[in-house]
Amino acid sequence: MVTGLAGVGKGALALHAAHRAVDHGWFGGGTLFVHLRGYDPAGPVSGEQARESLLRALGIRKNDVPPTAEEQEQSSALRA
Repeated sequence: MVTGLAGVGKGALALHAAHRAVDHGWFGGGTLFVHLRGYDPAGPVSGEQARESLLRALGIRKNDVPPTAEEQEQSSALRA
């Protein structure tokens, strides 16, 4: 977990560490990233938006995304 005030570079640090981990082969199966927009004026990404984004990144077409949050969570758990 990385914590701190807005604008101090938490996101940059996390991305740098993630890229280094990938470069060292720690995640051979691939990686996923969701920018949660924590301090963005447009507001943060909701859990539902993040989950839908991850399901699409895993190759699940929009029409195949389960209709309820519970079914979406089960679907993403099966692919993990």
